[in-house]
Amino acid sequence: MGHQVTILTGLPNHPLGRTFGGYRRRLYQSESMGNVQVVRVASWIAPNTSAVNRLKSQLSLMVAQMLGGIFVGSVDVVVGTSPPLFQAFAGWAIAVFKRCPFVFEVRDLWPENMVAIGAVKSGVGVRLLSGLERFLCRRARRLVVVTKGFAEYYGQKGVPAERLAVVTNGVDLEEYRPAPYPAEIARSLGLEGKFVAGYLGTVGINHGLVTILDAAEQLRAERDVAIVVVGDGAERPALETEARRRGLVNVMFLGERQRAEMPAYHALCDAVMVLLKRAPYFHRVLPSKIFVCMAFDRPMILGVDGEARQIVEEAGSGLFVEPENPAAVAEAILTLRRMKANGTLDAMGRAGRDYVARRFDRNVLALNLEAVLRAAVEGRY
Repeated sequence: MGHQVTILTGLPNHPLGRTFGGYRRRLYQSESMGNVQVVRVASWIAPNTSAVNRLKSQLSLMVAQMLGGIFVGSVDVVVGTSPPLFQAFAGWAIAVFKRCPFVFEVRDLWPENMVAIGAVKSGVGVRLLSGLERFLCRRARRLVVVTKGFAEYYGQKGVPAERLAVVTNGVDLEEYRPAPYPAEIARSLGLEGKFVAGYLGTVGINHGLVTILDAAEQLRAERDVAIVVVGDGAERPALETEARRRGLVNVMFLGERQRAEMPAYHALCDAVMVLLKRAPYFHRVLPSKIFVCMAFDRPMILGVDGEARQIVEEAGSGLFVEPENPAAVAEAILTLRRMKANGTLDAMGRAGRDYVARRFDRNVLALNLEAVLRAAVEGRY
């Protein structure tokens, strides 16, 4: 839209905590990605295997961002995004230094998320994080949240409605388009003629993916059903070890794939699983995976209740299953297999793409975000 945008971030290392090839650990480096200037600062990087590792990584990046922000030129507005809250705090500090408005963007609620998944217990740490969240809310010119549930949460905490804006995740419909069936990939993996249910994304603690193994155990007798996991993360080694221990030959872990390969791997799947742990907190979230699945016209098995369930059921693009219920996941796979056999499954996928094109086109959402940033710069609520 003609604006100058600078991203101030660390070296790419997610999800394994290893610096990507082609990047060296320098204190400060800059690159252009399209029309966006990306400034990368060095921080402590380690695998996301413990709370201590996460804290070291996030705090060191916060300090590096605050120092790196000194060398970024003049700006009109700073957007600090969370989680983690420490990176949003760095955004606030830079905004103070630059004497410009600060916008607090919340993509997940801290510390509520970590309590919900059992990563932290109630105590001093939770109180400190809650205090930091309140600090940022009070000092932000605007709060941008990605779900209506998050807006309700902050409304209950006393944030005035005129300072809140909901700009959901969405999808670039030009980039994410249905792809032809990848026969060569299917042949190489021995998946020809099988009903393939896939999980594509980060293999992390939030997702409760042992459910997939339990569902696969219940589907052992279904020789024409396979489950593939495409992605990497902290939980992958343990899940692979457990799958081998159980002798689950109907589950395949394919590891991380390049972004350009993902249309083919979505097309490989007859249905895509979007799963999170069973916790009331997740009723507020909208996993970005649901919009990607819709754009690729893939039917969904959705193990997320609340706002996400409402969208998928309204779109008619998938089946809801109770979170962390392997029997329900197995039954959903068999139901969608029957739909494929009688020729009705493709319509479910097409319904999803039609819906996301109407409601979650990223170009439209970008206009909404630009309006929020303009209002913040102009001092309007």
